[in-house]
Amino acid sequence: MRQPSLRPFVLAAILVAIATTAQAQGLIDPKRGEEIARAWCANCHLVSADQGGTVAADAPAFTALTLEAGYSDERLRGFLSVPHGPMEGLTPDNRQIGDLIAYIRSLQE
Repeated sequence: MRQPSLRPFVLAAILVAIATTAQAQGLIDPKRGEEIARAWCANCHLVSADQGGTVAADAPAFTALTLEAGYSDERLRGFLSVPHGPMEGLTPDNRQIGDLIAYIRSLQE
C-alpha cells in the first residue's frame, strides 16, 4: 500500500516560514501600511474606525476590501500599482504596496 506524500505539507510549511520570516524582518509591515493609508488614501477612503472627516461616496472603505468581496492580494497589488484619483502623486514601490495590503488584511482579523 502506498503511503500518502508529505510533499504538500512540507511545501506549505516552507511557504509559511518564508512569509513569517519576511514579516519578522520588516519586509511587510501593516503599521507602515497604516501610515501610508492615512497619508495618501484617507482623502477618499475610510481607512480606520477612528478616522474623522468625509470620504468619497464611491471609494470603498478599507474594511470592505475583503477576499470574500473579490479583493485578492493580486487585485489590490494591481490596483495600487497604477496611481488613481488624488493619489496620482504617489508611486508606491512593491514594499509600500505590500505594507498597504498587510494593513488592509489586518483590519479583517
